[in-house]
Amino acid sequence: MIIMQSNRCICGKVITNGFELCANCTAEYGLDRTEWPDWLRFLVADMKRERRQDALIEQSEISFIDLGILDN
Repeated sequence: MIIMQSNRCICGKVITNGFELCANCTAEYGLDRTEWPDWLRFLVADMKRERRQDALIEQSEISFIDLGILDN
């Protein structure tokens, strides 16, 4: 089962997959990551790491149904 989670900006707004910041945060901090404060670069990188980790777990997780332990 694939569960789609929406990506969220640092401010909590839902954002489209290809973006790291919402329009308001982009206007405030800009698009150039090298000019972002350290805390913002860390937070965005950590959120991306969590999304990659969740995707990896979703791909490799074996459920009880896959093992034949539970019948549905």
